[in-house]
Amino acid sequence: MKEQIIEDIPVQRYHGPKKPDMPSSEVKRAVLPLRVFAHQVVALEKAHHLDFEFFKCVATSTNPVEFGGFNTRLCSEQGQGVKQAT
Repeated sequence: MKEQIIEDIPVQRYHGPKKPDMPSSEVKRAVLPLRVFAHQVVALEKAHHLDFEFFKCVATSTNPVEFGGFNTRLCSEQGQGVKQAT
């Protein structure tokens, strides 16, 4: 004897667009704060400086290290922990 399954949960199906438009109340076009721009400039300058130091090390060293080793040595000299790659 088979039991009948009673569906007591109403099922509603969505019949709208797959990518609905963003509500106009959520769209915000504003200029970022000055501190964000300043942080970006500092981060870029630091990255350019580190890249230059790495290339200088590779060009002048008789036994150059790869960038990971260079970064690890630099962090240990500065007393910082090495950040894991993402």
